[in-house]
Amino acid sequence: MIGIILLLTAVICLLSLLIALIYVRQTEIRLTDKSVDLGDVLPIQTITEDAIINGNGDITVGYRLFLPEVFTLSENDAQYIHERLEALFKMLPAGTVVHQQAFYYKGEYHNTEYSTNALVSENNRHFEGKEILNSYTNLYVTFTNGKRNGKIRKNASGTSLMRKLHYPFKQPFKDYRERLSEMESFLLNFENGLASIQQFEIRKMNSQELNNAIYDYINLSYETPTDDATLKTVNPMAINQNGDMKIGQQFVAMLSLTNEGEHLHELVVPHTGKSKSYGGQIEVPDSIKSKCSMLYPVGLGLPFDHIVNVVIEITDPDATVTAIGAEKDALNYITNFYPPASEKQREQEAFCNEITKFDYQTAYTAFNVIVNDTDKTTLMRKIALVQQGYSFMNQSSCYVENAELCNLFFTNIPGNARANYRGFINTTKQAICYLQKEGMYLSDSKGHIYNDRFGTPVRINLWDYPTLNNKNRIVIGPSGSGKSFWLNNYILQSYELGRDVMIIDIGGSYRSMIALNRGKYFDSTEQKKFAFNPFLCDRDKNGKYLYIDTSDAESADDLIKTIVAIISYIWKAREPMLPAESAILRKSIIGFYDYVNNSSIGEKHERIFPCLTAYRKFLQDVFSNRMSEFEKQKFEIEELILLLEPYTEGEMSFLLNAKENVDIVHDRLIAFDMEDASKKEYFPLVAIITLQMIVDKIKKRQGFMKELIIDEALDFLQDEKFGDFIAYLYRTFRKKEGSITLAAQNILFLKNMPPSIKDSIIINCATKIILDHSEHRQNLPEVQAVLSITDEELFMIESLQRTERWREFFIKMSNDAFIFRNEVSEFAAVAFDSRQATVVRLKQLFQETGSTYTAINLYLEERRRRYG
Repeated sequence: MIGIILLLTAVICLLSLLIALIYVRQTEIRLTDKSVDLGDVLPIQTITEDAIINGNGDITVGYRLFLPEVFTLSENDAQYIHERLEALFKMLPAGTVVHQQAFYYKGEYHNTEYSTNALVSENNRHFEGKEILNSYTNLYVTFTNGKRNGKIRKNASGTSLMRKLHYPFKQPFKDYRERLSEMESFLLNFENGLASIQQFEIRKMNSQELNNAIYDYINLSYETPTDDATLKTVNPMAINQNGDMKIGQQFVAMLSLTNEGEHLHELVVPHTGKSKSYGGQIEVPDSIKSKCSMLYPVGLGLPFDHIVNVVIEITDPDATVTAIGAEKDALNYITNFYPPASEKQREQEAFCNEITKFDYQTAYTAFNVIVNDTDKTTLMRKIALVQQGYSFMNQSSCYVENAELCNLFFTNIPGNARANYRGFINTTKQAICYLQKEGMYLSDSKGHIYNDRFGTPVRINLWDYPTLNNKNRIVIGPSGSGKSFWLNNYILQSYELGRDVMIIDIGGSYRSMIALNRGKYFDSTEQKKFAFNPFLCDRDKNGKYLYIDTSDAESADDLIKTIVAIISYIWKAREPMLPAESAILRKSIIGFYDYVNNSSIGEKHERIFPCLTAYRKFLQDVFSNRMSEFEKQKFEIEELILLLEPYTEGEMSFLLNAKENVDIVHDRLIAFDMEDASKKEYFPLVAIITLQMIVDKIKKRQGFMKELIIDEALDFLQDEKFGDFIAYLYRTFRKKEGSITLAAQNILFLKNMPPSIKDSIIINCATKIILDHSEHRQNLPEVQAVLSITDEELFMIESLQRTERWREFFIKMSNDAFIFRNEVSEFAAVAFDSRQATVVRLKQLFQETGSTYTAINLYLEERRRRYG
């Protein structure tokens, strides 16, 4: 009995020791060195003569793709691109691989420009360091060495990582020069065809750029693309016992497409998760109605670092049909007891029939998304979001790679995409749907700063945009759409860009912005400032008035036309002028100038001063006696003299008899507030005289760009008598390096104009800007009809979004349409705010402090205290 007890005790001790040893072994970290040199597994032999040569002798050339801005392609554009690509793929020999590698990564916005302008500097500070989304796309075309043409079966065992071969300068490399020559014609046709797609721009990559691209992919440093990979060292790659893959400090994951959606589309209305679900500051458009490429949910729709690979290998249709047929026959023996096999056979037969019937080009297609992160928990969250993105991509599904992750990562190295075995058979018509055909907005080197639909600040060259044939604009913004806010930001930036800006406004929306920039502000409540003289013009050395412009035949009698428009309005109001009346009125004005230039009084030989009072006296004392009987029948001169009296001797005599016109030639920022004048019957006269004064300025202000903004003060455009003046206005601004922007709440202002004036405006305005119409959708059909907006562009307008911080706007420059966000700093937002409560409070604070800058800051402090 004792022996048994001793034996059991010994067994228990041994078991305890064994358990202890096992526990120790589990807590120990065993170091093993099973590493291999990258050169042993890298599938690339060499890079030479702007081509990559891999271990199988395949030759690859690369291109940097510059794609159209996302959400700008119409259905017709997308169809055109698809058809061109499909035709290009048909030209490629079987075995050719097209590999698109798109990179998406986060960055920060930095503006290196410095400004002393308070509004501009506050805006720069607002955007500095803003988190933004970047992307770029490379396209690689691989030509096989001819040994595997038509082969569509692939497996993992043939990859470089599994074979561990030393590739450099092996047998396939020796005849590369001969093969480069053989593929030259295919490559040239493909390159020319790709470049001919008008929405694309391409640039062929040289040897150094190809080397850099391989390094950036293998090293996962695509968010900071290298300039010279020869000076860099690749981060070590490791796979632990759990199957986790790391490159340097980055965990890596790959999600491969396994099941396509039921229907593939070239353009879709995307669905993405809410922006806040991604974390970070990038505001991905969600619930957006604009159309875009099918892969948007896993491409631009994911605002974190990731890579999207699309591999399309051209296969021989006959070989493909034969292989599918053999697979179909192989299923015969299980169809009786496994029903899905019969369904599979029906699908295979239908696919083969489609290929034969429509002569489709077959392809082997692989699609995957690679994500990386230094934190494994964050990586898992990204994986979940990519899976969600796949489901949004036409209800597709994916597989998270595990055991074969590293092997598949190597198959996506530029120049090695043919090794990718995680694909499926389809047609190039289907495969092309997976290609990325859109990118981020490419900022211009100069221009106005707005935000794209992802919140990235970009420059838009609204002045010298390549397709514009004129620089004029129409802005339509209903009440509450932020029209004045948009114009304030636009005017500020135009001024900062060195342009002279003149504003005609009703409502005082620009007072704060003008004050902050020390501009000149004319308020029509101050009548002395709104006294003009339309008859004043330059004089020669003898003091004679030069009412005819001899320097420009096209504009020779523009002054006469302006005076005719003014006097005809006083005389006829809204009634039309008869041709004979216009001709005689013109004759009287010319006669008046000749009378003035030849007049003398007393010994001093002083000429009569030209003004409306002197002109009326000339009609009464001189011209009436010179008129023929026929002219007296056609021209009611007594009626005209009577109607001119209030403007010469009555209550409006101040208006058109000024001794000199306001000198604004050298003023760079001017606003004419017509709020008071717009309520008077003489408002059209004030508008015309103000415009003539602006025209005189731009004629004399040589070498500077000039902009005229007319916001709502458009009543004078309803009168057909001003048609000649409007045409003259546009003509003069075009010749003197200027632009005119008309802004209104409703398109009816244009629709209800006389046809001659409406046509003149539409023809001369190549840029149309439409603001948010979400509360005025009933007006959109009129907007579409009057401004020639297409259905696709109307769809874009209806997709405009807004938040408390920004509002999107639609802009069409010639035939190119875009959507941008109008966003500014808190400081600028207050300066641009035209709401009555804000305007009144700012005016009170200004009266207390004497400084607009201080008033705005005090207003912001009050608001922060109120709302926290």
